[in-house]
Amino acid sequence: MANAPITVRASALLPAAGAYDAAPTTITLGAATLAELRWTYTRGAAGGSCKFKIDVSDASGGTYYDRTIDQGQLVVTNGEAVTSLFTSAKLVPVPVGAGAESRSFRFDVSTAAFVQISFAEVGQTGTPGTVAASIVLAST
Repeated sequence: MANAPITVRASALLPAAGAYDAAPTTITLGAATLAELRWTYTRGAAGGSCKFKIDVSDASGGTYYDRTIDQGQLVVTNGEAVTSLFTSAKLVPVPVGAGAESRSFRFDVSTAAFVQISFAEVGQTGTPGTVAASIVLAST
């Protein structure tokens, strides 16, 4: 994936109480069919981790739908989403140390025009960690 990364979330503390980001950045997908989310998490306390959710839309300013990331692709047609009953939140492994840990996740965006990705603290919601994230888009 050779395209330049697009910032999804500037490095900052996650929201308190395990809440997801309140105003995620909207990324225009253009002709992209594949996306790679890259993030770096630094825990706020031992046992802390993060999770993320991917929401997609087929219209600017339209309704966003959960992107099912544990199975195939989400199909969005005329404002209707066809998806499975699997979770759309992705849990990230608990860091083994206090230092920053970077990870990535690839997913299909061929049926969407826009994407929003939100992060939330897991495990130590009273002491949230820090996340910085970007996305790299590609066409297959």
